[in-house]
Amino acid sequence: ASKSWGNEIPRICSWARFIEKETDRAFYVFNVHWDHQSQPSRVGAAGLIIERIIKRKNSKDPIILMGDFNASESNPAIKALKAEPLKLIDTYREVYPDEKSVRTFHGFRGGSSAGGKIDHVFVLPGTGSVKSAAIIRYNREGSFLSDHYPVRAQISF
Repeated sequence: ASKSWGNEIPRICSWARFIEKETDRAFYVFNVHWDHQSQPSRVGAAGLIIERIIKRKNSKDPIILMGDFNASESNPAIKALKAEPLKLIDTYREVYPDEKSVRTFHGFRGGSSAGGKIDHVFVLPGTGSVKSAAIIRYNREGSFLSDHYPVRAQISF
């Protein structure tokens, strides 16, 4: 975890490369938690992640980039991920391109009307297909497991 570009709370990107034993196929997963206040931190994190994905040792392996980005779809840091050189695909938008109720932060109060999607699952283009995606709004009698709704995607490589 690091503190830089103006964030006061340490932030992180953890990653792993997974290999399927039977087929020897592999893929990378990058999981982030970006800062909720510092826009320079989000932009810096996007640039660093782009650089690390480009420079990964096994450059032909697909990647999944996911997590709490604390940045909506219109944020320049998210736009940078979806632009050259990576052109990452938002799995949720692949399935629901026009959905308006996409809020993922709810502060333990629920609801889905106002607000943006700040939790994302991205994949590289041409490395598989998105089978499904969802924002999971589950709660038990008004109690939520997190202040964010989980997001999920099923991806076939």
